[in-house]
Amino acid sequence: MRWSEAGLILLSIAVLAGLFVMVTQEQTLRLSDTSQEEPAIDPLRQIEEEFAAICYGSSFRSLSSATGDTLVQSMDLLSTIPMHQANQIITRSLARHGFNHVVTLTTPDSGLSFLCLTSQNQPLRFELNITTR
Repeated sequence: MRWSEAGLILLSIAVLAGLFVMVTQEQTLRLSDTSQEEPAIDPLRQIEEEFAAICYGSSFRSLSSATGDTLVQSMDLLSTIPMHQANQIITRSLARHGFNHVVTLTTPDSGLSFLCLTSQNQPLRFELNITTR
């Protein structure tokens, strides 16, 4: 056997070994992250959907604020829901969605006012109006 034949055999063995390693090795391809992030869930929108079960309509009515920085949302209570039950439902919903409930005020012949803070410490007031008197 000549030197050239021996070199050709060694080269063939090296090629086959390299091919074997390439085929059997687990390939980890790093693709750019093209997955879409889930949109941020708005807790105010979630509360609005929950309040729709006890209030007229499917959305809040925005009202002007006396202090300027307080977001005021208004809703009318369904006549079939007692005031104390609506109070419990709304208070629990506020806690479940991360709102810091400060106090609930009772307004005679008008309804309830829920004063709270959002997770960004923005003042927020929910007005629950009694439609039947």
